Amino acid sequence: MRIALGMMKTWQIYMPGNLRTGQVDKKDRAHYYLSIWPYITEKGSKLMPLVKVFAKGQPLGQWRDVVQQLYKIKLGF
Repeated sequence: MRIALGMMKTWQIYMPGNLRTGQVDKKDRAHYYLSIWPYITEKGSKLMPLVKVFAKGQPLGQWRDVVQQLYKIKLGF
């Protein structure tokens, strides 16, 4: 629920408070995104095919592209 509310309010995936400060190591944020990715894809696949959920023009697709570039991780499905 927090992930959905975060996306609706800020167009960003919910991130726990301890990861929101500027002093957090990028590796910790990358680990968080990798750990929640299965949950996000599971929930997204219930809405429509993941290709559409994460299309480049969609909010989650744009978020995915930015996160992959910033943290040099692969969020595949």
